[in-house]
Amino acid sequence: MTTLRTIVSPAAAILTLFALGCSESAPPGGMDATSAQDATAVPLDTGTIGTPDAGQPQADSGTPNADAGTPNDDAASPNDTGVLPGTDAAVPSDAGQVMGTPELVPGVRVGFVEGAVAIGATFDTVRQTLGAGRRTAGMTNRSYEWTLSGGVNVTVWFANTNLDDNDAPPNDVDATDQVLWVAVSGTFAGRTPQGIGLGSTRAAVEAAFGAAPHVAPLTNPAGDLIGYYTRGILVAFDPGGPARTITISKVYGHEPDGTIDIAASRITFNNGTIQTGGILGGGTDESDIPPILGPPDSAGQVTISSIPFQLNNYAFIGLEVFLTNNGRTALFVSVHSPFYGTTGAGNAGLGSTRTDFEAYLSTISFHVPGTQSGTQPALTCYQLDSTHKVAATYSTDNPPRVTAILLGYPPSNGCP
Repeated sequence: MTTLRTIVSPAAAILTLFALGCSESAPPGGMDATSAQDATAVPLDTGTIGTPDAGQPQADSGTPNADAGTPNDDAASPNDTGVLPGTDAAVPSDAGQVMGTPELVPGVRVGFVEGAVAIGATFDTVRQTLGAGRRTAGMTNRSYEWTLSGGVNVTVWFANTNLDDNDAPPNDVDATDQVLWVAVSGTFAGRTPQGIGLGSTRAAVEAAFGAAPHVAPLTNPAGDLIGYYTRGILVAFDPGGPARTITISKVYGHEPDGTIDIAASRITFNNGTIQTGGILGGGTDESDIPPILGPPDSAGQVTISSIPFQLNNYAFIGLEVFLTNNGRTALFVSVHSPFYGTTGAGNAGLGSTRTDFEAYLSTISFHVPGTQSGTQPALTCYQLDSTHKVAATYSTDNPPRVTAILLGYPPSNGCP
C-alpha cells in the first residue's frame, strides 16, 4: 500500500495526492515516479503542449500522476482496440503479421524489423524483442528508448500496472509492467492499414481517421498534436508540415472531452456520467466506469490521510478516479491535461487563469478565496457545503493558471 506524498512530473513538478509506488509518468507532461506515473512522458521530440501550461499538471499540480504515461514526443499527453491492456502477446493473434514487417496498428501494436511490440505486452517481452534499451533513471521516467536498424527511433512507456510499491525511485520498471504506448520517429517506414505513417499530411490523417477531435499546439519544437484516443493513435506534426512522430497507444472508450460540472461534482460524457459521492457514498459504482472509459491504465490501492482507497487510473487521458475501498463507489475525481473537457463556463476551467476560475466559483456560490491545504500545500480547496467540494492546483506562471481540478476533494468534511 502506498501513502500520500509529493512527486515530480515531467512537464513540471506535481504534487501527487498519493504515492502509488508506481513509477510512472502522467499524461502529456505530467507524471509520477513512484506514484501513479504513467500519465505523461515528455513527447519524443520534446514537443510539449503549447497551450498555457498545456493545461497539464504543473508544478504542484496535485494531480495524481497515475500511470498515464504520455508519449515522448509530441504524443505529449499520451485501452485498447479490442486488445485488453495486459495481453502479453508480442503480436496479437489476429495480426496475421509476418514478424519483421514495419507497421503501425492503432491500439494494437507497432511492428519493427526486430519484431513487434504490442500494447499491453510486458517489459520482459519487449526486452526479448528489441533488446535492453536505454533509460535515463529519474522520478518521472518510465520509458525506454531504442535506436533500431536503419535509424528507427522508438520510445516505449511502461505503466506501473498494479500500482505496487516496488517501483520505488528511481522509478524502476517491473518485468511484468505493461506497455501503455509506443512512439516512433526517424526513418520508421511502417504504415497503418489506412496508409498513414511518418511524413503523412494532416489532411491524409484526417481522411483516414476523421476530423481531429482536438488539436493541441506544441512548443519546443513547435507543431500540433492530434489525438485519437478512441482509436489508439496520436500524431505530431511539424508546423504546417508532415507527421514527425506517431504514437500508438491503448484505446479508450471516450475522448477526454467530458463536461466538468463543478456544482454537481461530476463529469458527463455522451455515453455516461461519473458522479462523485464523498465518503458516505452516492458516487458512481466502479463497475459503471469501464463502459464509459474502457479498462483503466492501472489500478490499485492508495492511502490518503491513513485511509485506504482504490484508484482506477486513466492518467493518459488526464483523469483518475478514487473510489471508496469497500463500497467501490467514486469518492473524488482528478482531471488535468490532456483532458480538454470544459466547465461550460467559457474561460473557467483547465488552463484558465486563477482569477477567472475563482470568479466562476463565486458565481456558483462556492467560498472564495479557498483554503490552502495544510498537508498538500499546492492544493487550494473550495466548498459550497459539506457535500459539494472542489480543489484546484495552479501553475507558477504569471498569472497562475489552473493545472488540475479535483471534484469532490477533499474526502473529509470541510476543506483542511
